Amino acid sequence: MKKTLVILLLCFMLIGCGSKESEERNTSNVSNTNSNAGEPNTPSYSNTNNTTTDKKVTLYLFHSNSCHHCQNEVQWLKSIEGQYPYLDIVYYEVSEYYELDDKVREALGADSDVVPFTVVGGEYYIGFSEAKEKKILRTAEEEAEKGACDIVATIKNNGDVASCLKQNNED
Repeated sequence: MKKTLVILLLCFMLIGCGSKESEERNTSNVSNTNSNAGEPNTPSYSNTNNTTTDKKVTLYLFHSNSCHHCQNEVQWLKSIEGQYPYLDIVYYEVSEYYELDDKVREALGADSDVVPFTVVGGEYYIGFSEAKEKKILRTAEEEAEKGACDIVATIKNNGDVASCLKQNNED
């Protein structure tokens, strides 16, 4: 068992830890552009003073302590903790939570083992860069506003994953 864990961790270190923008993939619910025509990267998220939702959403970060890009995302997330009242942040080190990581990736159809792996509601991002910060925040606000089903919590609680995914796809 320990050999498997060490091999898995080494694979994450060798394969993962990417910041590849092309690796990013949201499910079909969220467009990479917003409703402002001609402004594809204009953030639509609000800051703490303008947020109108009283719903919460949890952002889950699956990361490796040995991954530089993961540590950049951890540092960024820690810097924004508390700034968005609708956002809770949970950190999972993949060497400790590899089974949960695998189950979440499978449920979301993520075809990569790259870390960092960020999940918000029913959406996910693979890799990290400064450009993704706005996209992640925009997704978090949208998922909170629509009351998205929390796929990670559903999996952890042995809930009905299919119903959760269906709910997220209907919104």
